[in-house]
Amino acid sequence: MRTSLRRAVVTTASLATLATGAVVMAPTASAANSSACTRGHHKNEMINGGNVKFRTGPGKKYTAKGLITNYTNLYVACTAKGYAYVKPLEGANKGKKGWVSSSFVTGMFN
Repeated sequence: MRTSLRRAVVTTASLATLATGAVVMAPTASAANSSACTRGHHKNEMINGGNVKFRTGPGKKYTAKGLITNYTNLYVACTAKGYAYVKPLEGANKGKKGWVSSSFVTGMFN
């Protein structure tokens, strides 16, 4: 019975795609973690230049999940597309992993 239901769902989704001619693409889950990195860093840095949006992926199209305030110390794992994959070492987002614009991270160059 499960196989029949699965086939019906896949068929319905396929027909809907064919009928509308549109497919909605969302950023992949891998882009929201360190697998999107193109250059490793593995060092401690600091936010400098104001409050920075803390995002789910490397770019403005990704959801901002908070702010990291100026002078917050953070661990930089790597960079990609002008963004740094970081883990704040203090503040409201302490211990969480996410992305910030690398232009606001001391010692980072785009």
